[in-house]
Amino acid sequence: MTLKLLRKRKEGIFGTLVRDSADGIYVVSRGVFEYVNPAFEKLVGTSAEEICGPGFDMLGFVHPDDKKLVRAGTEARGGIFEFRIVSRDGGTKYVEACTSVLSGDGGRIMGILRETTARRLEDRSLRENEEKYRHVVERASDGIAIIQDSLFKFINPRAAEMGGFTLDELIDTPFSRYLTTEDVAALESTYKKEPDDDEDAPAIFEASVRRKDGTTTSVELSAGRISYQGKPASLVIMRDVSDRRRTEEELSLTLEKLRKAMGATIQAMSLTIETRDPYTAGHQKRVSDLARAIATEMKLNKEEVDAIRMAASIHDLGKISIPAEILSKPGKISEFEFRLIQNHPQIGYEILRTIEFPWPIAKIVLQHHERMNGSGYPNGIRGEEIHVIARILAVADVVEAMVSHRPYRSALTLGEAIHEITKNRGTLYDPDAVDACKLLFIEGRFAFKA
Repeated sequence: MTLKLLRKRKEGIFGTLVRDSADGIYVVSRGVFEYVNPAFEKLVGTSAEEICGPGFDMLGFVHPDDKKLVRAGTEARGGIFEFRIVSRDGGTKYVEACTSVLSGDGGRIMGILRETTARRLEDRSLRENEEKYRHVVERASDGIAIIQDSLFKFINPRAAEMGGFTLDELIDTPFSRYLTTEDVAALESTYKKEPDDDEDAPAIFEASVRRKDGTTTSVELSAGRISYQGKPASLVIMRDVSDRRRTEEELSLTLEKLRKAMGATIQAMSLTIETRDPYTAGHQKRVSDLARAIATEMKLNKEEVDAIRMAASIHDLGKISIPAEILSKPGKISEFEFRLIQNHPQIGYEILRTIEFPWPIAKIVLQHHERMNGSGYPNGIRGEEIHVIARILAVADVVEAMVSHRPYRSALTLGEAIHEITKNRGTLYDPDAVDACKLLFIEGRFAFKA
């Protein structure tokens, strides 16, 4: 291939590259455009014929505020600078020009023009977002900190304020000075997690901030793994919960006082009943003890066990309406007297139903003489219609009554009481309650106190 053909081929290749380039390419000589490629035409919105024609102002498409910048860049005869252009349709675009002098061409300048509008808008959006987020973080009511290499690398004003420090006193200092010893370990365990240890799930726990003056304040920490300046770090959000903790403690004390007051009220009710029926003195307490043991054996939850303790303590409250001479009568009672006694669950219910207990105490008291086959009283309900606590109470009540002395009979043996509930298991008494009761006595894990 001859040198002439080789040169022609190169010119063809280079010409194609210039013509098809996505960047605007131009050649300027003595303030006049000699050549512009199609991308340049599209960028400024003007045809090559007009741009390279006589009388075209080389700076005509440059934004008025940037003409001085472009003139200086052109006179420098080589370099990179950014400016704005205004196209024929009135739109403004940011472009970056890279210019150089064409050697041996009498001072001709070649330039490459690349649009940077999208990048500029993205940079502006990033700056605006950064400013917005900075404003949110700095004014947040929660403390926010970034910990890296066990040091505070960032901390917002609220986090510093929680500890009584200034920002400068905490930046680049060990975070261990900010928390109590036991809480440092908890936060470190989160900080030192491996990247694949479910790093997106933050750990939330309560901790105590050690203030500059030596006092402490309660905070709720949320710690999660992040990347900060190209290195692993922990983002920690701190919420002051000292007021909430104080409120919870005060509420807990109030509830404890109310619980004690309720217990004292129940005890007073129980004693009132026993003064009416001295032969059953202690009956309700012993029934309560056994019923609680049965409920625990049946794996009822703490709230249900508390409910049965309270209900059992006053399950015979309705007997307050029965004449004392009937309750302590040594001989056989009449049918009328028996009807009066049978009415005591209903009377107890009427007394208790308006009291707002945490549990359905009135309902349990009403049902404690109901039986699984519907033969009980006062309403003859059966099976699952009877509250589970009332079914437990029924078993405990029968066993205690049988082994205790009554005016009309002597105390029976524990064996006779166990035989009674076993014989009528599932018919009169709840099977689970019977099984639990028997197991307690057989294994010697329960005994009535004198």
